[in-house]
Amino acid sequence: MGTNSRNEILNQMAGKSVMSGWGAITVFNRTRINRFLEQQYITRMQGYSFIPAFKGAVTLEGNASATVQLESIMLGKPLLSFADEASLDESYATVTMNMVSGTVLMMQPGERVARVATSLRIRESQGYQLKLRIKLSVVAGSINDQGLVIMDLKEGVDFTCDVLPDYLDQAAIGLAFKEYFESLPVYQRVFVLGMLDVSQYDPLAPKEFAILTQRAPGAEKIAASNYGDGGVVVFIRVAGDKEKGVLPSEGSGFPYLIPDDEEEGVSIYSAAIVVAEKWKRYVGDEQISKLSSLLYPSAEVFESKDTATPHDYVNFGNVNPASTQLAIEPSMVTLQAGKSETFKLLDAQGVPVTGVVWTAKSLNSRTLNAAGSISSSGVYTAADQEYIGHDTVRVVITGTVYQEDRVFTVSAGVSVFVDNMVVAPQLSSRIIEQNPKPIKLSVTSTSRSQLTWTLSQPDVGTLEFPTPNTAIYTPPTFEQAEFETVQIITAYDASTDQSASSTVLLFNDFLTSKVSPSYVRHMKRSASQLFEIADDTGEGTKHWSVISGEGEFKDRRPQVPSATVS
Repeated sequence: MGTNSRNEILNQMAGKSVMSGWGAITVFNRTRINRFLEQQYITRMQGYSFIPAFKGAVTLEGNASATVQLESIMLGKPLLSFADEASLDESYATVTMNMVSGTVLMMQPGERVARVATSLRIRESQGYQLKLRIKLSVVAGSINDQGLVIMDLKEGVDFTCDVLPDYLDQAAIGLAFKEYFESLPVYQRVFVLGMLDVSQYDPLAPKEFAILTQRAPGAEKIAASNYGDGGVVVFIRVAGDKEKGVLPSEGSGFPYLIPDDEEEGVSIYSAAIVVAEKWKRYVGDEQISKLSSLLYPSAEVFESKDTATPHDYVNFGNVNPASTQLAIEPSMVTLQAGKSETFKLLDAQGVPVTGVVWTAKSLNSRTLNAAGSISSSGVYTAADQEYIGHDTVRVVITGTVYQEDRVFTVSAGVSVFVDNMVVAPQLSSRIIEQNPKPIKLSVTSTSRSQLTWTLSQPDVGTLEFPTPNTAIYTPPTFEQAEFETVQIITAYDASTDQSASSTVLLFNDFLTSKVSPSYVRHMKRSASQLFEIADDTGEGTKHWSVISGEGEFKDRRPQVPSATVS
């Protein structure tokens, strides 16, 4: 049984008003908000108004002034949570956005030359996130007499990005994303959470509104089943009110108005509407519709489940798709190159729609073939690796159907990866010291994965396994026989017979020779890359070799410190 049942809420409302002078209150929960955010995120992919890939360099004060370079970082859909600091005293919520793809390169300064400390390719399944706190805003009556509840990413605070383990580094990278959001146009950084029509004139017509966030009872506890749950509470001055009410504060006794009752493990309610006792005689279907019009897009409607009048009038219900709305399943999916996924277009009752015209369009590739293909029955097949040309290709799947002289279009998002398994980071380096910094490795995997971790010879340092898909490598504390020692850490998945490796370079001391370029993100098979050494070491004393991986070096010019790897 829940802690905030319908009966418990009615007991809190019995014989007294909870309105604080407002004519009406609406509240809708996190599930409904995040569904809207996902819809807008996918729709923007279709219309090319999505958040573009981030690229930038960040100096990390918390890591001995190292520099991290972020390349082609794509962010996933924003999701709201109310576990951290959500309070009636402030309308803040926590926003998380998964890092879907891209590369991260951390360069560590040395006595003479910098070295690559960490290199990794991002996969959404690795769980890296951008997190921020944001205050939901109101833009009232500015567009066609409609008031908008918006989430402007530019206004976020306390940005962090956990792609690196040190908190100071996370804050520095987070600040770079904040500056990036500030540079984006409104249509890319602002998400609309709700809309109210303020042009109506009956006593219950909305005229002004204020917005707060509220955490669900018990949702601050990590072990709770509703951890992070909560809602957006909208306080409405209706036309019959001469003045606005006052906003309740945390601890004032204002109830969380969405019951947590369930049927067969499924929540019964996701929204509620309350009308002040003095205005309840005006309540009807039309008025409830107006008050619940804080819904965007308009394809969603408030469906009443039951009502009560403990003092004020309360209507408990759900926010559900309108009868004309279509949905695509799955809405977001990740595929390996060459693999397939079946998409379906469903009506509001969940029944598959026939006569759908399917299309697939790539957002970030240079060739048409990289988009893959989709059949007339909705079976999408991702492009083969040879056509992708990127670590990740983002594809929009669109289903179009003609019904009742109208055209309905619904889209889904696909991320296509070249590699099914990726260990992060792919490359790390450490100077051997008395207090070595551990390296945490994680591998993309599924619930069916059966992972085994191994360490190559020479077996130096230690390898621990805190969880099945993570490992922690701690370098040795004593110098090795050779100046550089290579340790290859491999994760093998017995369920798929696939493996992925991470290379750790151990150096007895700081590097002295500067190689240019110091890092090459990607090379096509059989391609060549010229490397040169720029220092005062004499000619003819350089020997080039591949110490990990495939390929070979060829001297380009005899007795000159340069060579080509292929």
